[in-house]
Amino acid sequence: MMKINSIAAVLIWILYGLVTGCFVFLTAMSAGAGMGYGFLPGFAAGMALLLLLGPAALLVNRGARMLFSTTVAGRRSALAERLLLTVCVAGMTVLRLISVWNVEADPVFEMAKVTAEDFSPAVAHRGAELYLYLLHGAMLFMGNKAASAVCLQILLLIGAAFALYFGIRRLCGRTAAFICVAFLGFSPYMLAETGRLTPLLLFLIVYGAALYFVGSISDREKTWREDRLYMLFSYLFAGLLTGFCLYLDVAGISLLIFLTGVICFDVRHHADRQNGVLAFLCCLAAAALGYVGAHGVRSLGGGSLTASIYGQLELYLPGDFRIPVTGGAASWDTYVLVLLMAVGVYGFWFSRRIRDKGMWLFAAALLMGIQCFGICNTDYFDGYGLLYLFCAAMAGCSVSDLFVTEQETSEPDEPGSPEMSDEMEMISLDMSNLDRSAESAPDASNEIQFIENPLPLPKKKVHRVLDYDYEVADDDDFDIQ
Repeated sequence: MMKINSIAAVLIWILYGLVTGCFVFLTAMSAGAGMGYGFLPGFAAGMALLLLLGPAALLVNRGARMLFSTTVAGRRSALAERLLLTVCVAGMTVLRLISVWNVEADPVFEMAKVTAEDFSPAVAHRGAELYLYLLHGAMLFMGNKAASAVCLQILLLIGAAFALYFGIRRLCGRTAAFICVAFLGFSPYMLAETGRLTPLLLFLIVYGAALYFVGSISDREKTWREDRLYMLFSYLFAGLLTGFCLYLDVAGISLLIFLTGVICFDVRHHADRQNGVLAFLCCLAAAALGYVGAHGVRSLGGGSLTASIYGQLELYLPGDFRIPVTGGAASWDTYVLVLLMAVGVYGFWFSRRIRDKGMWLFAAALLMGIQCFGICNTDYFDGYGLLYLFCAAMAGCSVSDLFVTEQETSEPDEPGSPEMSDEMEMISLDMSNLDRSAESAPDASNEIQFIENPLPLPKKKVHRVLDYDYEVADDDDFDIQ
């Protein structure tokens, strides 16, 4: 079992348990209402589910300790990972190809059509504007057909799947990344979301790339003094992509949660804490540069930088407070998502990965606050798809917690995991203790100690005597006749 070392960890667990419990009870009561039952049967079903998940999670963790006590070869594990990712991406592509698309009825399709007039979309949302340019470019290449929009959506989906996978993998591990990509590709909700002509997939590509560089910040946090150039580029790219995500949509501000979490949770030494503050300030400066720079590039085509920024900020003025709750029957993906999130209430005690669910939880809370105060613009980007993927990432972290064993508390080839840092710290601590013990140990004697030569000694030379057993007369002078 895990030892809780900080009050913050307990608070994160309590907050996660409350949020997940609300999701479980609301989903159970909604399902009960759809079957004709009242309030109490749905509440009792949710309570029974939470009580049964505890022993089930314990059994899965015990089984993982027995089955995965030995480390699988890294080459086979990497091969299986590539194979699963390829099958997943191929499956979601085929699923889109056989689906029914209704893109011609979308107003965005009409706005992106190629006409005799110059194409200049009058859209204040920068993500939607960039998406319109991409869709217009696809129509220039393939014509004003629905196939052009479908091909663009499928290409953006593949890019978003790879970007999210490698970004979340660097940040939280393989399991969370694969489950998030699986929900992106196969859940009915995301199947409908990705079928609409919105900048969601374009935003996810940039967001996944930003997560990758944010996760890479913790790779060499302890070697700041040795490789400052590497760290500086990591901070620079992470900040620039954060600023560009904020340029695309206000939901990009949630990347600051991940920046804060990586810098705060992965820094342990006092000297690195000081560098962590400088790193955060450097990322903020790079994010501001990326945001203003993106507006500056846009203003090169006409207009001013100030007008471009002001035109976007007008979209995000706070409105009336509302709770964006949608009704209707839930599909199978909702039940699976809520079930996996509920597993994390118990899986928390099997792992040390406090930061993973904490970062996704606070990012989801920030995004829900943006929606409640009406800061997002629902005409272009409502944020529900991104919030859904945040919950899928939390569910993936919950599943990965169940497979944490005493012998292997984290995946050894995950560079960004805090458990790997703990293991390396223990190894370095043991080595330093050995060095101190060797230095402080008294000498047995002051005489020089020699060791036996392990190499073979050279052979002694033996003089050879030529003897042919042939007698020669004394008067023979060896004359040749």
